[in-house]
Amino acid sequence: MNKVFEITKYNLIGKELFTCEERPDLVMREEHGMKRYFYKDGSGASISHLWEYRTAPKEGAFSTKEKFLPYFADVTEDLPGSVKLAPKTYKRCQLMTEKHGGYLQFWHEPTKQILRIAMNSHYYVPVD
Repeated sequence: MNKVFEITKYNLIGKELFTCEERPDLVMREEHGMKRYFYKDGSGASISHLWEYRTAPKEGAFSTKEKFLPYFADVTEDLPGSVKLAPKTYKRCQLMTEKHGGYLQFWHEPTKQILRIAMNSHYYVPVD
């Protein structure tokens, strides 16, 4: 029986990264010449534009066992135009492997905060 891996793509400013996680709860079966993925109880595995399943790990992908990816950015609050405050910028935040509903998340070590990249939340600019 083939192993199944979940591959998640991070489409970033200036870079593409991937994570790879073995999914022992899934199996692959070929049906009508197509690969289909199922939970071991027989129900169909959910599909999404946020990830894909494969029967081999993706070369160069990072493990989801790691909390962080090698990508840093300055993250700034995305305030509505009606707010007259200056947005706060968090310097040198590190990208997390964990996403929230498909949204990227960055960790700001000095404040111990998770900063989510979403409209009216935050945006980011990559740094070296």
